[in-house]
Amino acid sequence: MDSKTIVINEIKKLTKNTFDVTSNIKDLKIDSLDLVLFITDIEEKYHITISDEELLSLKTIQNIIDLFDKKLNK
Repeated sequence: MDSKTIVINEIKKLTKNTFDVTSNIKDLKIDSLDLVLFITDIEEKYHITISDEELLSLKTIQNIIDLFDKKLNK
């Protein structure tokens, strides 16, 4: 499974709103705690580390996908 599919499937669990990769995370009404738990889960499952600065820079679904790709391909 590619990172885009993984991220989209996980985001679907956090929101009932429809979205695509260009969607803004805030527009999806995803609680910040839910987002942190989601990122923590990804870190644990895939043995990666995402800094607080990187977390704060996430604005869109595509940002999450790009960061996930970057971390997995290091």
